[in-house]
Amino acid sequence: VVGGVCTFYTTLGGMKAVIWTDVFQTFVMFAGMLAVFIQGCIKVGGLEELWNINYQGGRINFFDFDPDPHIRQTFWSLTIGMYFVWLYPYTVDQQMVQRFSSARSLSDARFALICNVPGMFLLITLCSFTGLALYANYVTCDPLKNGDVANENQLLPHFVMEVFQDLPGLPGLFVACMISGALSSISSMLNSLAAVTWEDFLKLRFSSLSERNATKVTRTLAFLYGLLGIGMAFAVKEMGGTVLQASLAFNGSAGAPLVGVFILGACFTSSNWVGALVGGVLGFAFSMWGQIGKYLSLPTNARLPTSTLGCHSNTTTVDDVIMSSDYKINNPDPSLEGLDRFYGISYLWFSALGVIITVCVGLFVSWCTKGQTEKTGKVPDRLRLKMWENICMGLCFPPHILKKEMKQKQLQDQLKDVPSITYTYRQPRSSILILQPLEVTLDVKLDQRASSSDDGPDVKTQADDNNSLADSSSVDKILAKS
Repeated sequence: VVGGVCTFYTTLGGMKAVIWTDVFQTFVMFAGMLAVFIQGCIKVGGLEELWNINYQGGRINFFDFDPDPHIRQTFWSLTIGMYFVWLYPYTVDQQMVQRFSSARSLSDARFALICNVPGMFLLITLCSFTGLALYANYVTCDPLKNGDVANENQLLPHFVMEVFQDLPGLPGLFVACMISGALSSISSMLNSLAAVTWEDFLKLRFSSLSERNATKVTRTLAFLYGLLGIGMAFAVKEMGGTVLQASLAFNGSAGAPLVGVFILGACFTSSNWVGALVGGVLGFAFSMWGQIGKYLSLPTNARLPTSTLGCHSNTTTVDDVIMSSDYKINNPDPSLEGLDRFYGISYLWFSALGVIITVCVGLFVSWCTKGQTEKTGKVPDRLRLKMWENICMGLCFPPHILKKEMKQKQLQDQLKDVPSITYTYRQPRSSILILQPLEVTLDVKLDQRASSSDDGPDVKTQADDNNSLADSSSVDKILAKS
């Protein structure tokens, strides 16, 4: 039902419907998660008690600086590895690019991004504290071990139905929260997939279609992708482990080579399309190989100990409960060998590996194919991100000098791309003295702010000294002096 509703309004409304529904769904998500967290805190006796229970249970560990990449979650994997996971959706993801492009101006797009960062931080923090509330309420009775739920993905709905059973309306708010999160993601993806399929594949073959028929095609594509998504939802239901980890792992691995390709094109002048193609394919293959092998070959990660002593139907004795104080979920399995050792790398590192492989292989192949030539094509300097040059300038110059230098460089880059007009003055032969013809050529840069009139284009030119307009009379005066 949820997939059908989302497919319907995305197909008919397009990008505008997606954005406005996302705005409403964001408020619903915040309200639902905040209600669950507050009620969870009340049930355990307050925020301080909630924190103490999680600390004693080993759920709070900010300072694990072990550099071993096989450890599932450490400080390094959650900062560096997660950085590459989030780099794709905030830079080159089609959904985000479409949102940027739909803004009225570049400043509006920047403002929207600046507002998104603290909002996303608050939402993730709220979800994390909701997880702490979940553990604090079930510290003596694990519903998964007790058989109350079938998998981890059912824990939160089970908790909501327990804590909100005496509060009418709040279970419905949480259901709306979950549906809003699903609709927000699905609608953006359907719209993006339809737009990319049309623009990059079908539009080249059906260029004669009218705008109206093209709109019908994109709506049909969105509908078909919606049906495909509904089918995949039934397949994901049978997948072991949490849906969140699977989503982060596979989305990060698929987006990593795309980030690497953009880094190649924007930061390295020696890269060409051959290197970008080979590097992108190998980076994608490597990342997906690692993630698929991890899910198919390795058992589920060991989990922190939980108890069922507080369950009403519990018959387990104390001797059967794990009581190890030095038990650590992040300990890597020493028995892994060969490919299993590679598959044992934390799921958070595969995105970073995909980006690195894409860039390194792309640079090597570009070097083997002689970099940018007339055959492989050259990228204009204005499309380059001069990262290393800007970093060095930022370290060597004060901010006010750096700002002035950057403005001068931008002006020079703009003048390079401005076309020029060549004025040629030919001196006639004198009736008294026999002189050879003299040609004087002046190149005058065209002002890009040229305005057009009814009689034709009124081209403005830029003089060297006083920025005055170079008309025919001024050119004659200059030639006369020369």
